Amino acid sequence: MGQTKEHTEHFVRVESPLEPDVPKITLQWRELTLKLAVKNPSTKRMEDKRILSNVSGAARPGQLLVIMGPSGAGKSSLLDCLSGRNSAVEGAITANGVQWSR
Repeated sequence: MGQTKEHTEHFVRVESPLEPDVPKITLQWRELTLKLAVKNPSTKRMEDKRILSNVSGAARPGQLLVIMGPSGAGKSSLLDCLSGRNSAVEGAITANGVQWSR
């Protein structure tokens, strides 16, 4: 593990090995769509709510990936799908070209 060398108000500098000892995995997701059944507070009926709609992207070895958006945009839902915590997603998630599963 790297040692913290310097700390400023906005940045922390960490020394790390050039080749970290981690597997080289490319995680890709294509056209992810997630719908959840939620209760409409006005009608008290269950309705489908689209949480993600045709979301695609990739995380490659050595990349720092940042997922940003306003509250309710689906950031946590996307991470739940990618981690396997939510399997109700439509679309493809692959790791090094192989179907990703829990």
